[in-house]
Amino acid sequence: MYAATIENDDRERITITLPYSNYELNNVARSLSINASTTESNCTLKEISDVRLSCLAGRRINIDELNFLTRRLEEMPEDSHLALGALIPLTGARDLAEIINLTYRADHSLLIRRGASSEAIGRRILQVYGRHQDSDRSEMCQPEQWGHAKWEDALDGMKVLETSQGTLYELITIPQHTFQHGGPFPPATQKDSSIMTIYVTHPDGGPVSVIPLPAPQAYFNTQLSRLGIRDPGQAVMVGAETDKDFLRRFLPNVERDSLIKLNVMCEHITARSAQGYTDDIMETALQYAGASGAKEVSVVIKNIDLFEFCEGVHDDYSLGKYIVERHHDCDEDLEEYIDYANFGADFALNHTGQYMDYGYTYYVGEHQIEQLMGRSQSQILNQQM
Repeated sequence: MYAATIENDDRERITITLPYSNYELNNVARSLSINASTTESNCTLKEISDVRLSCLAGRRINIDELNFLTRRLEEMPEDSHLALGALIPLTGARDLAEIINLTYRADHSLLIRRGASSEAIGRRILQVYGRHQDSDRSEMCQPEQWGHAKWEDALDGMKVLETSQGTLYELITIPQHTFQHGGPFPPATQKDSSIMTIYVTHPDGGPVSVIPLPAPQAYFNTQLSRLGIRDPGQAVMVGAETDKDFLRRFLPNVERDSLIKLNVMCEHITARSAQGYTDDIMETALQYAGASGAKEVSVVIKNIDLFEFCEGVHDDYSLGKYIVERHHDCDEDLEEYIDYANFGADFALNHTGQYMDYGYTYYVGEHQIEQLMGRSQSQILNQQM
């Protein structure tokens, strides 16, 4: 959460904790008499709790852009946060749009301490990104067999930047974008990479607006205002489509979800995709959790790191072998004496996982998955019947 003090043109101030929902943001805008739906700067940021964003203090900003940035920051993993902290002073960014752009660049970067060996750097890259690599998985799973030259190859072609905090390795070269609020999407959610398109109209009929998701809230408001709709809850959805197979099963019931919930869901999916989680992994997590509706999909995708996925594991023997090879040091000469099937069956019993199309999947969160999903007792009973 991020505490921010903002000021209107009459020098009236309010301190808020971001990110906010659309409803909360509109209430803040009304209290300060500012237009929340505009794409222009509508207030001044006086203070913000994140020291990395102190360069924005005293600057005119758009409150919805600031809310969008804090939502992005909430989604980012620790490695991306470290990279962003190095990128902001390195690039001299002093504009909200520039920092939003840098959050996407940070998703593809790693900050490594100076003096680390190529092997240490390679292992760190493997630790963060290797788990979800699609190519050459068998080799990726046996890093101890890699020689020095192999680690050097892993670093080949990467962009290397020296910063005050350490060495920054850009793992993927991404194009430079210019974030323009309200028109139509920030860098990672441009139309060609949107994951869902919805078609909405006024409750009294009339023209239909096409809105690719995810999109900044101000863009949402602009599109709806053109239809004469002030409250997103009044919009009537007349259709939806997606290229993602695992989302298609939600489309028949999509009209039951608010536009805001759908947009947040798409933001979570886009963020996780940028971190390397494949559609197969996300679909497996959703199936395991029995997610239904945009809100539950958002919860599962946001907390997908609380699930473990054993790809290609579909029986007790394979599970036992998978766990032993990845989590225990075992002499090859002892393998014929290990009862992998019994060990796998015992592991499955103790972890209440499921054998799924992708592979054995289990949940490792502190709270029960029903609590994570925020389900009521009646919902739990209905699922069990």
